[in-house]
Amino acid sequence: MEGLKNSNILDNYLFKALDIEDHMSSAVYGVYLLQSTWPANLQPEIFKKIVGLVEYLIQDTEKHKVLIKKLITKLHDQQHPQN
Repeated sequence: MEGLKNSNILDNYLFKALDIEDHMSSAVYGVYLLQSTWPANLQPEIFKKIVGLVEYLIQDTEKHKVLIKKLITKLHDQQHPQN
């Protein structure tokens, strides 16, 4: 029973981490992709560089989500092994 309790705690932690990664992609980084977030006099080439950096962060966050999903799958496979 203790092992199941620990697995549930880890499972909840991983799902929370997945929620955080989703929030990072859209709510945190996404706002920086909007021209209106930046000063009106920001040079277009500077904005383009900023967008490139932010897109890199978003891609990295997407990689984190893939890893977390793999951990969730692995945890569930360990909890319910196939015969």
